[in-house]
Amino acid sequence: MSSLTDLRLDANQLETLAGLERLPSLQVLSARQNLLRELSTTKSSNSGSLQQDDKTVRYHRAHLSNRLLLIDLETNKFSHLEQILEPLSTCTSSLTELNLIENDLQGDSMLHQATVLNSFPSLTKLDGRQILV
Repeated sequence: MSSLTDLRLDANQLETLAGLERLPSLQVLSARQNLLRELSTTKSSNSGSLQQDDKTVRYHRAHLSNRLLLIDLETNKFSHLEQILEPLSTCTSSLTELNLIENDLQGDSMLHQATVLNSFPSLTKLDGRQILV
Protein backbone atom coordinates (compact mmCIF):
# COMPACT_ATOMS: atom_id res chain seq x y z
CA MET A 1 0.00 0.00 0.00
CA SER A 2 2.87 2.41 0.61
CA SER A 3 3.53 2.64 -3.15
CA LEU A 4 -0.11 3.44 -4.08
CA THR A 5 -0.22 6.65 -6.15
CA ASP A 6 -3.89 6.85 -7.23
CA LEU A 7 -6.84 6.27 -4.89
CA ARG A 8 -10.27 6.51 -6.48
CA LEU A 9 -13.25 6.05 -4.17
CA ASP A 10 -15.96 7.71 -6.26
CA ALA A 11 -19.69 7.07 -5.81
CA ASN A 12 -19.71 5.18 -2.52
CA GLN A 13 -21.46 5.90 0.76
CA LEU A 14 -18.26 6.94 2.57
CA GLU A 15 -18.70 9.31 5.51
CA THR A 16 -15.05 9.60 6.49
CA LEU A 17 -11.63 8.70 5.12
CA ALA A 18 -9.13 7.44 7.68
CA GLY A 19 -5.58 6.17 7.42
CA LEU A 20 -4.61 8.35 4.47
CA GLU A 21 -1.39 9.34 6.23
CA ARG A 22 -0.23 5.76 5.61
CA LEU A 23 -0.06 6.41 1.86
CA PRO A 24 3.14 8.47 1.50
CA SER A 25 3.28 8.09 -2.31
CA LEU A 26 -0.33 9.17 -2.93
CA GLN A 27 -0.58 11.66 -5.80
CA VAL A 28 -4.27 11.50 -6.76
CA LEU A 29 -7.20 11.28 -4.35
CA SER A 30 -10.66 11.17 -5.87
CA ALA A 31 -13.65 10.69 -3.58
CA ARG A 32 -16.48 12.22 -5.56
CA GLN A 33 -20.15 11.62 -4.79
CA ASN A 34 -19.82 10.35 -1.24
CA LEU A 35 -21.11 11.52 2.13
CA LEU A 36 -17.76 12.74 3.43
CA ARG A 37 -17.82 15.19 6.32
CA GLU A 38 -14.19 14.82 7.40
CA LEU A 39 -10.76 13.51 6.57
CA SER A 40 -9.51 11.81 9.71
CA THR A 41 -6.55 9.86 10.94
CA THR A 42 -5.96 6.57 12.71
CA LYS A 43 -2.50 7.60 13.89
CA SER A 44 -2.33 8.40 17.60
CA SER A 45 0.68 10.70 17.13
CA ASN A 46 -1.56 13.08 15.19
CA SER A 47 -4.04 13.46 18.02
CA GLY A 48 -4.02 15.26 21.31
CA SER A 49 -5.95 17.66 23.45
CA LEU A 50 -5.97 21.39 24.04
CA GLN A 51 -6.90 23.14 27.27
CA GLN A 52 -9.03 26.23 26.87
CA ASP A 53 -11.11 27.88 29.60
CA ASP A 54 -11.18 24.74 31.77
CA LYS A 55 -12.43 22.67 28.84
CA THR A 56 -10.51 19.93 27.10
CA VAL A 57 -10.91 19.90 23.35
CA ARG A 58 -9.81 16.72 21.59
CA TYR A 59 -8.50 16.89 18.06
CA HIS A 60 -7.40 14.48 15.37
CA ARG A 61 -5.48 15.60 12.31
CA ALA A 62 -5.03 13.72 9.06
CA HIS A 63 -1.92 14.82 7.25
CA LEU A 64 -1.93 13.68 3.67
CA SER A 65 1.00 12.92 1.42
CA ASN A 66 3.17 15.91 0.51
CA ARG A 67 3.22 14.47 -3.03
CA LEU A 68 -0.50 14.96 -3.68
CA LEU A 69 -1.15 16.66 -7.01
CA LEU A 70 -4.92 16.29 -7.38
CA ILE A 71 -7.73 16.08 -4.84
CA ASP A 72 -11.32 15.76 -6.01
CA LEU A 73 -13.92 15.97 -3.24
CA GLU A 74 -16.85 17.04 -5.42
CA THR A 75 -20.37 16.34 -4.14
CA ASN A 76 -19.77 15.52 -0.49
CA LYS A 77 -21.05 16.90 2.84
CA PHE A 78 -18.19 19.08 4.10
CA SER A 79 -19.69 22.06 5.92
CA HIS A 80 -16.57 24.02 6.90
CA LEU A 81 -13.59 24.81 4.70
CA GLU A 82 -11.21 24.12 7.62
CA GLN A 83 -12.31 20.46 7.60
CA ILE A 84 -10.61 20.22 4.22
CA LEU A 85 -7.74 22.70 4.48
CA GLU A 86 -6.26 21.50 7.80
CA PRO A 87 -5.53 17.94 6.59
CA LEU A 88 -4.13 19.32 3.34
CA SER A 89 -1.60 21.58 5.06
CA THR A 90 1.21 19.14 4.25
CA CYS A 91 0.70 19.44 0.49
CA THR A 92 0.61 23.22 0.07
CA SER A 93 3.56 23.19 -2.35
CA SER A 94 2.60 20.13 -4.40
CA LEU A 95 -1.17 20.38 -4.96
CA THR A 96 -2.05 21.54 -8.47
CA GLU A 97 -5.77 20.65 -8.71
CA LEU A 98 -8.48 20.88 -6.06
CA ASN A 99 -12.18 20.30 -6.67
CA LEU A 100 -14.68 21.16 -3.92
CA ILE A 101 -17.82 21.80 -6.01
CA GLU A 102 -21.17 20.72 -4.56
CA ASN A 103 -20.32 20.60 -0.88
CA ASP A 104 -22.35 22.14 1.92
CA LEU A 105 -19.68 24.75 2.72
CA GLN A 106 -21.05 27.53 4.89
CA GLY A 107 -20.07 31.12 4.22
CA ASP A 108 -19.08 33.24 1.26
CA SER A 109 -17.88 31.25 -1.76
CA MET A 110 -15.61 34.10 -2.92
CA LEU A 111 -13.93 34.11 0.49
CA HIS A 112 -13.51 30.33 0.24
CA GLN A 113 -11.83 30.70 -3.15
CA ALA A 114 -9.48 33.40 -1.88
CA THR A 115 -8.58 31.31 1.19
CA VAL A 116 -7.85 28.25 -0.93
CA LEU A 117 -5.75 30.21 -3.41
CA ASN A 118 -3.72 31.79 -0.60
CA SER A 119 -3.25 28.43 1.12
CA PHE A 120 -2.09 26.58 -2.00
CA PRO A 121 0.13 28.74 -4.21
CA SER A 122 0.91 25.76 -6.47
CA LEU A 123 -2.73 25.36 -7.63
CA THR A 124 -3.33 25.60 -11.36
CA LYS A 125 -6.98 24.44 -11.27
CA LEU A 126 -9.66 25.10 -8.67
CA ASP A 127 -13.13 23.57 -9.00
CA GLY A 128 -12.41 22.53 -12.58
CA ARG A 129 -11.39 26.01 -13.73
CA GLN A 130 -7.94 27.12 -14.81
CA ILE A 131 -6.36 29.68 -12.48
CA LEU A 132 -5.08 32.71 -14.30
CA VAL A 133 -1.92 34.17 -12.85
